[in-house]
Amino acid sequence: MNNKVKEALGSASYLTYHWRQYSFEQLEKEMVRVCGLCHKALDISQDDSVTDFERGQWSVIQNVIGYIKDYSLAAQLCREASIGYEKIKALQEDCGSSYKEEVNGFLKDSRNGGTDLKLEE
Repeated sequence: MNNKVKEALGSASYLTYHWRQYSFEQLEKEMVRVCGLCHKALDISQDDSVTDFERGQWSVIQNVIGYIKDYSLAAQLCREASIGYEKIKALQEDCGSSYKEEVNGFLKDSRNGGTDLKLEE
């Protein structure tokens, strides 16, 4: 078996049995590392601009924008997930611009002062 495949499987197996010992941030980092090992083993190049984790976060935020229509809550979720204007643009491109009209309305509202997406430092 290829050494890259063995390394990816070993890391995934370890993480499967020991995930409780990690904080959320550590677990997220380890999951990204394991996914990277899997992609390397499969010889798949990765565009690091958007992660699967961010796609999941964005999916939830899109539902808040599109169905609940609560821009304030969506902005709060964006800030907590560290998703600013540039990341929203990248996520929209990555996700095929789903909820395009709703997201554009949310962005317009946030830029006009209705909600603030600027990340607190």
